[in-house]
This record gives sequence, C-alpha cells and structure tokens, in this order.
Amino acid sequence: MPVTRLKPTIRSLYLALFAGSDGIVNLSENLLTTPLWALSASGQDLANYSLPLDDSAGTLSCDGSVSYNQSLIPSPTNISIDGTYAICARLKDLAGNISFGKSVSLVRDVTAPIFTSYALANAGFDGFISDSEKSLNTSLWSLNATGYTQALYSAAANDSGGTLVCDGTVSYSLSSIPIASSITTDGTYASCVKLSDAAGNLTFGKSAQVVRDITGPSISSFTGTGVASDGFINSSETGDTGPLWALTQSGAIATSYTAALDNTANGLVCDASKTYNQSTIPSSSNISVDGHYSLCVKLTDSLGNITYAKADQVTRGTVGPTFGSLTPANAAADNYINDAEKALSSPLWTLSQSGGIIVEYTTRLDDTGGSVVCDASQTYSESTIPTPADLPSDRPWTLCVKLTDAFALVSYGKANPVTRDVVLPVFTSLLKSNAASDGYITDNEKLLTSALWTLTASGQDSTAYTSATAEPPTLSCSASLTYDQSSIPTPSTLSTDNSFVTCVKLSDLAGNTVYGKSDSIVRDVIAPVFTSLAAANEAADGYINDADKGSVLALYTLTASGQVSSSYTVPLDDSTPISCDSGKTYGNALPTITSVATDGTYAICVVLTDTAGNKTYGKSAQVIRDVVHPTFTSLALANAASDGFINDSEKALTTDLWALTGSAYSAVAYTAVGNDSGGILSCTSSGTYNQSSIPTPASLGSDGVYSVCVRLSDAAGNTTYGKALSVTRDIGAPIFSSLNRANEASNGNVNFIERNATNPLFTLVASGNSGADYTAATIETSPAIICDNTQNFALTAIPTAASVTSDGIYVVCVRIKDNASNYVYGKSQSFIRDATPPT
Repeated sequence: MPVTRLKPTIRSLYLALFAGSDGIVNLSENLLTTPLWALSASGQDLANYSLPLDDSAGTLSCDGSVSYNQSLIPSPTNISIDGTYAICARLKDLAGNISFGKSVSLVRDVTAPIFTSYALANAGFDGFISDSEKSLNTSLWSLNATGYTQALYSAAANDSGGTLVCDGTVSYSLSSIPIASSITTDGTYASCVKLSDAAGNLTFGKSAQVVRDITGPSISSFTGTGVASDGFINSSETGDTGPLWALTQSGAIATSYTAALDNTANGLVCDASKTYNQSTIPSSSNISVDGHYSLCVKLTDSLGNITYAKADQVTRGTVGPTFGSLTPANAAADNYINDAEKALSSPLWTLSQSGGIIVEYTTRLDDTGGSVVCDASQTYSESTIPTPADLPSDRPWTLCVKLTDAFALVSYGKANPVTRDVVLPVFTSLLKSNAASDGYITDNEKLLTSALWTLTASGQDSTAYTSATAEPPTLSCSASLTYDQSSIPTPSTLSTDNSFVTCVKLSDLAGNTVYGKSDSIVRDVIAPVFTSLAAANEAADGYINDADKGSVLALYTLTASGQVSSSYTVPLDDSTPISCDSGKTYGNALPTITSVATDGTYAICVVLTDTAGNKTYGKSAQVIRDVVHPTFTSLALANAASDGFINDSEKALTTDLWALTGSAYSAVAYTAVGNDSGGILSCTSSGTYNQSSIPTPASLGSDGVYSVCVRLSDAAGNTTYGKALSVTRDIGAPIFSSLNRANEASNGNVNFIERNATNPLFTLVASGNSGADYTAATIETSPAIICDNTQNFALTAIPTAASVTSDGIYVVCVRIKDNASNYVYGKSQSFIRDATPPT
C-alpha cells in the first residue's frame, strides 16, 4: 500500500545567541555576519529563507508568495535600514512536502544618541571654582543631548593640557553630574558623559574645563613705616600725612582698608565683620586720639578669593607715656590674697605701659572706698611691685606708678585693687536630712532627688561637694578629693548599697577654703527576692477538680528569700491577668484549696518585707478551679458496624467501629474491645484505658459480641466514663446445598401446557442463612453462567414458569445471606422451556 509522509514541522525560528538575542540590533552589532535567528524544526531535507522583511505592524504572512532565495539564515549585514524585521522559512522534504514558518521579530536601531554639549553651569559657569564655591552641591555642568535613555558620568578628572579622552575606557560611575564639593584639590578638571539608548547604542561626550583655585592672595609684611616705623606717634608726628604702614603682598587685584582701629590689648581681629571702605593707608593725621592702633586690609584675587590681614600695632601718645594697666597677677590674679597666699613673695600686679623709660612705684596703698588718686601727690620711692607679704592687714590695697618717657613727659597709673582676706569660712555640720534623716535609703527612696544632708556653715561665698563616697574607715575630707558637685548629693546619685558620706569645700571670694565631712548614711535597696508562688498539693497540676475541691491543704508554696514578713491577698480572679503591686489588699495567710469556692481562673499576690522596709511583690502561678465533669452522650455504631454486625468482607477494615459523641473534654482514652455477651461489660475507673483511638473491625480477633469503654477527661482531671453499643462479629458464611428443579420443571422441561404455571421452578436447600435473593431465569450460555456478585439478584422469590416467556435452556442464580450480611452464591439445575407444539 502507498506510504504517507508527513510535512516537515517548524517548531520555532527564535532569536539566536548572537547579535539579536535581546531582540535588538544596535550600531555595534550591525556589521556582524552571525545568524540573527536559529531554526528549530524536524522532517526537512532542505531549508530556504527570505531576506529580513518589514514586520513593523506584526502582519507579515509567510506563505508561497514570499521569495525564499537564501540558503542561510540572514545576519545583521542583510538589514540596511532601521525598523522591525522578521524572516520567513520554507522547509521541504524529499517527497516535496513543504512547510512555511515565520521568525520572532527583532528591531534594528543603529542611530546613536546625539551629544551637543556638556557646558559649564552654576558654580562652574565662569570656568572657575573659588574658595566660596568649593563646598557647593550644585552641578558644575549642564548636559545638552538627545536620543538617549540613560546618561552616566565620570567623576571630575584632571584635564591639564586638555589630555582627558572620553571613551569606553573611562569609569562612568555617577548617575548625576559632578558637583563642586566633589573636587578636593586645586587644578584643571573636566568630566566625561556616556549616553546610551534602549538599543545599547553609545555616544561619549566631554565637558568644558573648570579650574578649581581656592588659595587667596598672600601677605609678606604689613609693618609700620614713616613716622610709625618705631611703632609710636608722638605729639610732633601727629600732623604727618604719609602712610603709617607699608603692605607687601602678592596675588590681589583689589585692595581695600579699614580706618585705623583700636588695638588695645592686641584685641583687634581682622575679618569680614570689619568695614573696608578705604582705598589708601591712613596717616597719623587721620588719628586724633591717643591709643593703640592697627589696620585691617582685605585682598581679593581674580577668582574672588579673599585674604584678610592685620598690620603691626602703632601707639599714638601725645601726652606722655601711655599707661596701659596694673593688673593683679600671680597669687592676686583673682583680685584677692587669702590665708594660704599671705606670705608669698611674687609681685601682686603686672604693669602694661608704653613710652615710659623710667618706672617708679609707691608702696602698697589702702584703697578702702576706692579713695586713692594716683598723681604727683603720691610718693614714688619704689622700683619694684609689692608682694602679698607686704600687705599688713585685711582690706583693699592698690599701687600707683609714675612713667617718664624719653621726652620727660610723665604719666601716672593706678593698679586695680587687690583685697587681702585671710579669715576662713566656718563649717558647723552636714547632718542627715529628708529621706536619709533616719540614716537609711531604701529601695522606694533610691530615686528621690531631695538632698541627703543639710549644711550648716558661714563665711563662704561658694560651696562645692564631692559625690557621695562609700566611706572608708579613715576617710579625710581634704583638698585631695574632687569637689565637682554644686549641690548636696541625692538618693538618686547612690548606685550601690554601702555606707556613704560626702565632703564639702567652703570657699570665700579670697579663696580661703575649709573642708567638712557629713554624717554617714546607709543605702540598702536590696529588696527581698521573690522566686515563685507555685501551685501545691492537689492543685500542683494547676487545677482544682471535683475530687480536689474539699482539700484543706495550702493552695501554693512560696519560694523567696530576704524577707522578714510575707502577706498574701485572697485568691483573685485572673481570667484577665492581674498585676501584683501596692494597689492590692494584703494581710492574709496562704489560702487553702477549699477557699476557692467557685469555678474560674485564680492567682494570689504576696508582699515580702525586709527589716529596712523594702518591699517586693510577687504573683502566683494560675490555678483553674473546674469541678464540672465532661458529658458522655454516646458511642454509636458507625461505618462497617452501623448495622450492628461485622461480616467476613468487613473483618479486615480499619475504619472506626463506633463514633463518639460527648462534650467538655480535652482528652479521650479507650479500653481494648471487650466481650459484651449478655451486656456484661461494665465501664468504670477500674478499666484499662490505654488506647488513643476507637477500635476497628481488624481488632476483633474472633466472632462474638463486643463493646468498648471510653474515658473522657478535661484539663482539670474531671473524668466521665461511657460504654459503646455492642457489635457482633460473625464471619461464618451460610451453606448452599442445592437449587434443584421442582414442580413443572421437575422433569427438566416446561411445555406448552405448563408455561403459565406460577409454582416455583426450584427448591432451595441451604443452612445458616437468614434470607435469599434470586436472578430471573436466564438462558444458559457457553461458556456456562457463573453465579457471583456480578449477577442481578433482583428477586426475593424463586422464578415460576410464567416468568419465562421464550423457549430455551434456563438456569437461576441464588444469593443466600445471614444476619451479618455474609453472602454465598449458588446455581440451579438447568431446565428446558419448549412451549411450541408440533405442527
């Protein structure tokens, strides 16, 4: 017969793992010669392809109208214009069968992004980054480009001499344009940008250069010149119009000055806060008042970097030497001489003056009331400044100085007064106070912020304390300790239990100091330790059940330490957990089990107290009182046993024999099945309840009457017992002996005359059965009919002659059964129905 050959099968023309694998051919791939697609097919002997065809609308149809003039799958070089393309394939076998197929579409896009410019912007707009711009976070350049989907930037890089080349070798690690603060050293910089489109086409661009220069102008000198070259302007020089200072600098394109400014004690600071409104350096004629002067200059370079500078000091003195000050010094630097300093020999003052070449002092002068006037009336007989040892008594003291310059001009000056005070403050006591008045700090006092002691003292101007110190036996309050507390320690400052004191340092304005020691106090915050209130005796399992409820034993056992007394609440409702604290009512002994009178969830609280009065609260474990027993409703026959029997076909089943109905139990256990002939099985606590599941037919080892006992238990241990309905195991089948012909069929034939008789055609002989079902009379077949469960036993009586309506050889099947539904099948003798008389 002829052979039918199937056409070749095209499974797919998928994108090859070369240029078009991502569905796009870009500029870097358009000259590749590798195939753009890969064919998956079978059954062909020849494959030809079209050139890439426009499929921008997705409507390209591959059939016989297409030109299949390529023996190889096209490559990128076969596409010359951007667009969406697919190819067609034609497969042919030796028998001439042809199949057509269409590839997956791909896009050719070889148009790279267009870079226009990467121009300077913001801080870099003028091509420079100055000192004031170096920390700005705005972009240094602005990108102008089109046709890209992503722009990545390089960090700003050295471009001295324009040597930076922007290509694929550069690291494009930034997603945003570099900012001024990203450049940390001076130099010439540029940045590269890499533009990419969705097809992967790349274009590189380079920014304009920006120069970072944050170094301002420099100053070599700014010193006095002309009449101020010696640092002074005297009365004969006050009208000079030449500059007082000469500036030597480099790098500035703009220079501006302040007016001459006061520089007493060299306190002038030259910075942006000054007013630079002078274009020239002032002369002595611009200064009309004697004093110490300097000048500030502001230098600006081409980038706007600014440098401020201060000129050397020039002193104008036209009325004799200039007295600056006689400032208390050394031991008197605080304006006082105290008891510890009274014998020292260091000078009490330091002189500051200018122009005086002869310096003369008075002796120390009593300045009570500030009455001393320093002028020519005083006696200037001393060449040195007095010392603390020169002060004979407690009071304010001062000193006058006479200054004579080279022109014999004289000036006088008065010292700031120094007070001698050698009387010490008086310490009386630091007594226990507030929470510590009883000498103890307990746990409920440890966080208080009231003072631990009260100070009694006089004569001090300042008071300082040590931290509370754990008291060693020989603690001495002296200068060797650290007095860094401005107030008396509080209970909250004590962190450990111990005996504590504090030391106080009393000082007056002169620095005279006295030390004092407080009373001792004891911190004891270790409260008693509560470990547990564990349920005990009959309630040890956490429950009080019906059998436990009358016990007079303790409900709990306390485990604790450190207390001298323990007091309890009555049992409290804990169905919503309570907190044990001072808000509860205590004063009871440990409750007994019988004190819990109603069902519910209970706990008690205990308060433990030590000798210091520290208290600890504890909560017991929960105890649940539940004296209601579970309810047993039934263990009803179920599954195979629902008819009260287990027969031979059911004996090996593993489904439950009974179904439990009960309530309010949390655990159930069963006995093994037991003999219940005559209902003798009794279900009580004496049974062995060691089964976790209901017995199955497979657990019945022999025929008999069986039942099972169940024990229902709740979480409290209340127990209820129940008994299952009995089930009978009977796997002995009935016995079939015969189904022999009878009545009209007794001779093996039913004729025309007998055909309508209604007597049974057979007589059944069997034993052990409780019933029988029959098939209709059925024509015997070859091979012979087999009587089994495949037959239709629809009749409850033996068929009659009248039930047979056509001639033939007939048999009947019988199914006999017992009360347990054990079945046995039997077959009758055959008989012939011939009801057609001779003609």
